[in-house]
Amino acid sequence: MKKLSSIVFLLMLMVSGLNAQNQLIIDAVEFENDDTKGITTFKGNVNIKRIKDVIKCNKMVLYTKPNTSGKSKNKQIEKMVATGNVRFTLYMKEKVYTGHGNKVIYEPQKLKYKIIGNGYLEELKDNTKIYGDTIYLDQKTGYAHIEGNEKKPVRFIMNIDEKE
Repeated sequence: MKKLSSIVFLLMLMVSGLNAQNQLIIDAVEFENDDTKGITTFKGNVNIKRIKDVIKCNKMVLYTKPNTSGKSKNKQIEKMVATGNVRFTLYMKEKVYTGHGNKVIYEPQKLKYKIIGNGYLEELKDNTKIYGDTIYLDQKTGYAHIEGNEKKPVRFIMNIDEKE
């Protein structure tokens, strides 16, 4: 029971101060927290939801720091690292992206994602697909940068209409 109350307390700390539209909701089989290091780990069938964005993975590690803005004593999430069968759906600048990668790093304060290893990104409205070793996404601007390597270059697939 003590473990469950710790989970509830930590999650309340992490999401308090956010409005209901901006809540971070995490479901997982296992939870572990180390306040001294500012590290919280979720393992097993991890499902993360923030507004419309969804990330599913085997393991999620949150790196937090105390909020020093003076407006709140709550912790602030600096970085989220998802590993193990990472799948996601992201909403950016009126576009919807789905994809996957070996590892996904999200920096909530900057609204930036980094997909590392076997990255795949599909933009659903334009039906474009991108494959790359490392994919960088900026939710604020909609900017994307994709890197490949000599053995596995970036691949971009776009459906086009031809005039008859």
